[in-house]
Amino acid sequence: MRLRVVTLNVCNTEGEPERLAAINRELRRLDPDLSLSRTSSRQPM
Repeated sequence: MRLRVVTLNVCNTEGEPERLAAINRELRRLDPDLSLSRTSSRQPM
């Protein structure tokens, strides 16, 4: 049995609908069984 896993590390896409749409298209193209995502802010902590 094969399991396709995709992980994404992306900057926060709030206010950037074209980036969110591109991420969505790529996830649909890859058709993973499991996807994990982590978002980060560009602002320092």
